[in-house]
Amino acid sequence: MTTSRDLGWWYWFMTVGLLGAGLLGWTAGLYLAMVLCAVHIIMWVG
Repeated sequence: MTTSRDLGWWYWFMTVGLLGAGLLGWTAGLYLAMVLCAVHIIMWVG
């Protein structure tokens, strides 16, 4: 079974990857990172 702590690390790993892609020129990466952060906040609060 996956714990919420394990999922949290995957959220951060994906966010860093998307932010890095955005900094390298893929602008969609920045928007996807924002969406992923919003999803993470919703999962954390709910």
